[in-house]
Amino acid sequence: MAIVAAFMVPHPVLSIPEIGKGKENDLSPTVASFRLIAKQIAHLHPETIVWISPHAESYADFFQIADGEVGIGSFQAYGAPDISFRMLYDKELAREISFQCKAEKILGGVENGEERSIDHGTMVPLYYVNQEFRDFLSVRVGVSGQSLAEHYRFGQAIRQAVDKLNRNVVIIASGDLSHCQSRLSANGYRPEGIQYDEQIMRIMGKGNFGELLSFNRHLLGQALQCGHPAFTIMAGCLDRYDVEPMRLSHEAPFGIGYGFVGYTVKGENPSRAFLELYQSRERLIAKEKAEKADVYVRLARQAIETYIATKRVMKLSETFDPNITKRKAGVFVTIRRDGELRGCIGTIKAKKKCVGEEIIANAIASACKDERFEPLQPDQLDNLIISVDVIQNLIPILGVADLDSQLYGVMVEWQDHHAVLLPNLPGIDTPEQQIRICKQKADIPLNEDVELYRFEVEHHE
Repeated sequence: MAIVAAFMVPHPVLSIPEIGKGKENDLSPTVASFRLIAKQIAHLHPETIVWISPHAESYADFFQIADGEVGIGSFQAYGAPDISFRMLYDKELAREISFQCKAEKILGGVENGEERSIDHGTMVPLYYVNQEFRDFLSVRVGVSGQSLAEHYRFGQAIRQAVDKLNRNVVIIASGDLSHCQSRLSANGYRPEGIQYDEQIMRIMGKGNFGELLSFNRHLLGQALQCGHPAFTIMAGCLDRYDVEPMRLSHEAPFGIGYGFVGYTVKGENPSRAFLELYQSRERLIAKEKAEKADVYVRLARQAIETYIATKRVMKLSETFDPNITKRKAGVFVTIRRDGELRGCIGTIKAKKKCVGEEIIANAIASACKDERFEPLQPDQLDNLIISVDVIQNLIPILGVADLDSQLYGVMVEWQDHHAVLLPNLPGIDTPEQQIRICKQKADIPLNEDVELYRFEVEHHE
């Protein structure tokens, strides 16, 4: 036995008749898809259902697996307290997934304690499944702030645990699509919403899971979706499986996308090792960039590799380019890995004797001391893409009219708060966006007037 099927589903609470009170009629394709999937699961009669939800307990740097004996929940928060749930957890499988995470050095497990409260991302599909089938155990997992590649690896750990325990398992990945399909949505309309839904339904409808990993990060953010990480975990669960996709329905009557695709597992298929293929391609790109890198980027890479190997800060040789050893300036070092940001630390004004020492210090900080990420490990150095930005011409300005998001970076100051944003970043197209993001980074109220500075960068990659 193994994973026998998987389903991509949404979680609109209005599809529950006791909550929708008639509005569920506007979601008839969604309701019909839920009912069809519930019947299919009843026919498959799985021992365990693994529920993946973006609204389960989650952490920036950890995949949480619900622990304990039982999970409970109700729709009381949605005005239907009489609809309640009680799911028995498959503790053995949960612990085995946790063990596989440790073995594969994935940051995930059960150790954060019991999580009894079931989230609505799980309860909505559970409501329909329970109408047809109740004789199963459950494992509930959440998403995290880690890379999409790590989400896929977490899915692989789930599959490894299922195979080891010889369970008959169904996977349900719950997630809504874009939340900005029309002005009916609380988030209003954005063209990226429709664009995301079209792309994700095409990808999932064909089972082309490799495209989940290389998805445009700007589009993911602008579409205001919540399901992509959950779908990527599900894809990892189906790694090296041959699957038969069945696209059921897609609609967005309230401005939020609801999509359904089911997958029947047909057997092993080693060619569908999507993460392996993706990482091979990323390593090739990183190698090509490293071979073409200029002296600034080569110095940053050497500083990172030396520090990770020896825990020592390398010494700057006077034989380096005079532009590195003779001038002073602030420097930002940015590291990307697997297509995603992996670290970015910099100084807006020079703190060291020269640009070269500034690069060394900030490269090490970006690799090992950026609090948003775990320190880089020796086995993670082969597919890094590194860039260096040297700060130039920092000047105070009067207002937005003096900015250009493609040409100038911006620094904002307010009381003892300040933040910096580099220019020409994907998805940041206006000075207003630059300032808003800086205020958010520095915990400055959005309506506060701030002191503004602009700067240029000398970009190296």
